[in-house]
Amino acid sequence: MKPVVLYFFLFLLYLTSASSAQSGKADSLRKVLPALKSDTNMVRALSQLAWELGNTNPDTAILLDKQALELAARLASADQKLAPFTGSITGRIKSQLGVYYWMKGEYATALSYQFEALKIREDSGDKKGVSVSLGNIANVFHDRGEYDKALEYHFRGLKIAEELGDKKSLSIKYGNIGNAYKSKGDADKALEYYLKALKLAEEVNDRWGISRHYGNLGVIYKGKGDYQTALSYFLKSLEIKKELKDNIGIAIRLNNIGGLYATMGDVKQAERYMLQSLSLCDSIGALDDARLACQSLYVLYEGSGRYGLALKYYKRFVEASDSISSKENIKRQTQIEMNYEFEKQQVADSIRNMERMKQEELRHNQEIQQQRIYTIGGIIGFLLMLVVAVISFRAYQAKQRANEIISEQKLLVEEKQKEILDSIHYARRIQSSLLPSEKYMDKALKRLSKY
Repeated sequence: MKPVVLYFFLFLLYLTSASSAQSGKADSLRKVLPALKSDTNMVRALSQLAWELGNTNPDTAILLDKQALELAARLASADQKLAPFTGSITGRIKSQLGVYYWMKGEYATALSYQFEALKIREDSGDKKGVSVSLGNIANVFHDRGEYDKALEYHFRGLKIAEELGDKKSLSIKYGNIGNAYKSKGDADKALEYYLKALKLAEEVNDRWGISRHYGNLGVIYKGKGDYQTALSYFLKSLEIKKELKDNIGIAIRLNNIGGLYATMGDVKQAERYMLQSLSLCDSIGALDDARLACQSLYVLYEGSGRYGLALKYYKRFVEASDSISSKENIKRQTQIEMNYEFEKQQVADSIRNMERMKQEELRHNQEIQQQRIYTIGGIIGFLLMLVVAVISFRAYQAKQRANEIISEQKLLVEEKQKEILDSIHYARRIQSSLLPSEKYMDKALKRLSKY
């Protein structure tokens, strides 16, 4: 990650860390992030940090995940061996981005990312991931008020979860199906699925899930007018929230119980639980939940005729609302600055990448040209060698033929010489045979001299 972008991320994370429910893990990730190299570990850390901050800071989470996506793409482009890793994590990151945009109420963008994640996971054969994406798509349709569409995708995801035998996932899906039926106004169907969800959560000892399903059941029984059963479920949920040390969850459940007591007409108990909720929210800095507690209190006091207290908490409700709006404006301004720096850095990176690609292309072309020269030179050298070889071979053949002719002529001369010598020798023999010998001549001369 480029330093200027990283510092802006850390600055925004510093501003928002106090309100994060998972601040411990997020703090650990923030500490290790600057020391990481731009590799797969950085991609994982960015994605994990985004997920830890997603519930409270979806804008920050979006930027972190987009940075993770860009880095994953660069890594895959540089090393094809990383393609399986980047494919897997890209599906998860796009799914997370869909969740953050869903939290922001930007449903069209949320669905776009979720369908992209679904396609990636289907192509890679990631059945569990496919099931999760289908559930996320269903949740978006639910919040758009398209409950039948939501149920369609919930049931598709449920079928895969059943094939995988993942009880915890099934519990979550049953709970979400219950939410869809509750929104449709079918309390009986909602109750059926909430009970299924609770049973599975208890089987795998998913304490967070059990607490959630208790809360949902409390809402259903409250709507049915069965206040004691509703109260029983709310109190059970509260105990688990305390066990998990989920302070925000505790504050929400205290306010729910206070609201139930108000519906039951027990103003004293309602006041007690609402004030506990507000006190806890103030102690942990949960401004939005404090605002809801103040709203519950001013409605309670107004309904019971205590207008002075009603006005007091109404003012606090308005102040909290204004403060949240102001913080959102600061956060939005910081976000705009971050986006500016991020985009500026992206442009600089793009220019550098383009220049690097041009240099690489130029070097590559030069290497090709040099290789072409070497190839042509080699071909020419080979052809020259071939020509020399042919000429040498022909010269050798000519020499061989000349030698053969010389040999033939030599033999012919030798034969002629032999014939001449043979003739001379033959003539000598004839001559010798015709002429008298010297002794004979001597004798003949001697005889003549006597006469």
